[in-house]
Amino acid sequence: MGSEIDKMSDTWMKISPDEIGSEYKCGINALKKIQSDESARKELAQIYQKNSFFTIKRFKD
Repeated sequence: MGSEIDKMSDTWMKISPDEIGSEYKCGINALKKIQSDESARKELAQIYQKNSFFTIKRFKD
């Protein structure tokens, strides 16, 4: 398995919406809603603030 992954290193893969299926359509619909609906954007921002993936404790100048 490792050698197969190594072969894909630094390469681009093309995936069509048909291969992804309903998840793709759901994601596109969510993006459209966020772009057009202010309350959806605020809700997303609040969810992210409560569940952010990264916490910066300190940084170097």
